[in-house]
Amino acid sequence: MAYAPKTAIIPAAGRGMRLRPVTAAVHKEMFPVGSYPAIEWVIAEAVRSGCETIIVVINPAKSIIKNYLQSRLKVLRKKFSLEFASHTKSRGLAQAILIAGKLIHEPSFAVLLPDNLIDSDVPVLLQLGEYFDKDTTHIAAVMRAQNVTATRKGTLKLTIHSESLFKITGTIQSGEPESNASTSPLLGVGRSIMTRDFIEHARKLYKDEFEGELTDGMVLQAMIDAGLDLYACRIEGHCHDISTADGHATAIRRFGKEKPQWQ
Repeated sequence: MAYAPKTAIIPAAGRGMRLRPVTAAVHKEMFPVGSYPAIEWVIAEAVRSGCETIIVVINPAKSIIKNYLQSRLKVLRKKFSLEFASHTKSRGLAQAILIAGKLIHEPSFAVLLPDNLIDSDVPVLLQLGEYFDKDTTHIAAVMRAQNVTATRKGTLKLTIHSESLFKITGTIQSGEPESNASTSPLLGVGRSIMTRDFIEHARKLYKDEFEGELTDGMVLQAMIDAGLDLYACRIEGHCHDISTADGHATAIRRFGKEKPQWQ
């Protein structure tokens, strides 16, 4: 039986700078996909995967997300617990996970980015869970490039471990020369199962005087440098990045006439 993490983190504190000016009026997590905002689809995916606690990381300027979820999902709260963590400075994905980590007591947890909606017969976390065991420190979902609509370029350097499993040998940092970029036909799709090793390494990197963003790539590279084994799993499905015009359009075409499935 596939491993299913009990807790999921959904980071939703970003300022959406790439999508200005529209995100000055509508937060990207609230972009409509049919009659439901994108973040509701992602929460439903996590619950359908067996997650019992959902931690949404927001900043105070995005209180509408919290208000909506508390009101809209009230009737579903018997299925899961919904918690919120405040990320006031918006200093990167890794810091958002670090903040949410204060609410996590299990040794492992899932992270789902609300930018991406994934169409798959088997939920992505359950596909990852087939390869996750007590000795795994991190496993990220990747897809064939042709199955990913309008997403950003992948940032993982991979070597083949088995047919569907790859070892992460490094990350591509922001500003790194294009010539150093991975030529892998596989792209990350914003789904991972992590252990507390990620939180501990994020904590070591982050200091109050830390300048700029603390990215997940920085933390993953620190984990690799420390000798930890990190993996990526090629999963089946199709990913729609709703933070781009093309990805949002294909997500609407795929999901627009449906409702989020909670089981």
